[in-house]
Amino acid sequence: SATSADTFGTKHAAKIYGVLYCAKGVAALLVPLGNLLMEATGTWATVLYICATMDLIAAFCAIAVLRPMLRKHHARNAELAAQQGAGGLAVQTGH
Repeated sequence: SATSADTFGTKHAAKIYGVLYCAKGVAALLVPLGNLLMEATGTWATVLYICATMDLIAAFCAIAVLRPMLRKHHARNAELAAQQGAGGLAVQTGH
């Protein structure tokens, strides 16, 4: 939750956290699949290797997809803040 607020601001932090928390519930639905895979292979190692692979794919996607989106989001917010700051200055000076 702190990361989502730091990333996207506090305006919609509760909504974003709710979506992130729903992902935890969806992941819980995958537990029986892991159990079936363990029974089919006879070892938890296969399940753990698949989970590790999925984690690496998620990390790659975070770097390749989310990082550029986050940079664009912050640049846009900085631009809006600069425009509001310049507008506020013009109003204060009477221009």
